[in-house]
Amino acid sequence: MLNEKPVGLFLNPELDKKMVRDGFIVLPFIDKQEISAFKELYKKWHPEHPTAFYKSYFDPRMEYKLEVENEIIRVFQEKMNTTFCKYNAFGGLFVVKPPTQEGHLPPHQDWSFVDERNDWSINMWCPLEDVNDENGNIIVLKGSHQFNRTIRGVGTPDVYRDHWKLIEKNMQSVPMKAGEAIFFFHGLLHGSTLNKTPKSRVSLGLTLTPENAQHYFHYKENGEGEKQLERFETTPDFYIDYASKRGARPEGEAEFDSFTFDSLSENHLIEQIRLVQGEVKVIKPIQKAKNTTNWLRKIKKTILKT
Repeated sequence: MLNEKPVGLFLNPELDKKMVRDGFIVLPFIDKQEISAFKELYKKWHPEHPTAFYKSYFDPRMEYKLEVENEIIRVFQEKMNTTFCKYNAFGGLFVVKPPTQEGHLPPHQDWSFVDERNDWSINMWCPLEDVNDENGNIIVLKGSHQFNRTIRGVGTPDVYRDHWKLIEKNMQSVPMKAGEAIFFFHGLLHGSTLNKTPKSRVSLGLTLTPENAQHYFHYKENGEGEKQLERFETTPDFYIDYASKRGARPEGEAEFDSFTFDSLSENHLIEQIRLVQGEVKVIKPIQKAKNTTNWLRKIKKTILKT
């Protein structure tokens, strides 16, 4: 049975229970006037839309990043104070998906920001327009934050890589109205649909962690041979500067972590999905060669008769 023990995230215990069980929750959050104000802020810094998938945290202009982050926190703060228990809010940013984006983003988990054995961390995503399967809405694998303990950071392996097709087949779409916000654990497997419309999709992002939680950044050097996982103690201020240097090893001392990245077997993953969703959409295997042979025999007989 999956864990449904409250984590002290929401003030409302029913919301807390649902969040722990499903890994995500959608709530109405900002109104039309606030949406319009964010659109104007976006236009101020972007006379033209980016041509590729874009997050404002990756921009080198610190003045821009700080203005966006501070404004998102300011607008969301009042409502978050009546929704969440004591928390940190950081990482406020614009997330833009341009039209007909090429390429495919597989199911993934976000970075680990805290020790998830003891603390929670969640991502907030809020579209500035209605979203659906046509313009890049969120898709999730319900309950997957509890399937396998992981640590995510720069260079860490994807323990679900061998099961992307199975995961995608069982993910659910989460269409949303402008101003609604989806909150999900950073360990939840998620993604978004392609934007097939002629218009860029603009949304807001934010990270929440417990007020007194220690923050961590994880780094694992790429290359041949076994490389040890390094864990850096950080603060929320670390990420806004690091984002424009992403991929680099942070300066300073780190602790070495002996964490083992264990992958789930396909059967175990199927069991976990079935436990949460009641059924599993399993990928049908390719027909066996003997079926192809029988089909060819039938064709040959037909040809001979004619």
